[in-house]
Amino acid sequence: MGCDIHMYTEALRTIDDKKTWVNVDNWRVDPYEPGKFTHVNLHGERNYSLFTLLAGVRDYSEKTIPVADPKGLPDDISPETKTEAERWEGNGHTHSYLTLGEIKQYQAKKPTITHTGLIDKVQALALDRGITPNSWCQGTNQPGYVRREWSEECKELLPLIEKMEKELRDQFWLFGKTYDPKMDEQIRIVFWFDN
Repeated sequence: MGCDIHMYTEALRTIDDKKTWVNVDNWRVDPYEPGKFTHVNLHGERNYSLFTLLAGVRDYSEKTIPVADPKGLPDDISPETKTEAERWEGNGHTHSYLTLGEIKQYQAKKPTITHTGLIDKVQALALDRGITPNSWCQGTNQPGYVRREWSEECKELLPLIEKMEKELRDQFWLFGKTYDPKMDEQIRIVFWFDN
């Protein structure tokens, strides 16, 4: 069974002299339910390497250290994100949240990700020459597959960092400007998984 991520973006705003996390996602009209809106994930594609890095989800090698262990939902979650999390009831799992700063600090350490899985013999020969596989599986009934393990530099977080930084710039009107890196703590993702 496949696993998917549900990711919501929040920014820390001052509202009525109080710091408050607000949902800053894009929403579009739901074509199947008139009058309702559906959420557009900042980075919602199925990518098990990304899931491993964010929260250890689908880490078949059990050797990759994630950005942080899952923290649950934040106490100061925005109402919109909380409503979406509650809508999943018991079907959502591994709830967590990370700021842009946390993700950047992790990426700055040039982390590696360890993969383990079944690859065909051609890919295995290529792996022996240093060419990492671009696809693998955890189970197959096809003959000729071998279980292998390999590590490579983690690059799955880079597109997420880029999107979060763009959202930070948009939310705080930082177009074309450098900004204080402390602002990276003012944008976060809140996420969970389902399968």
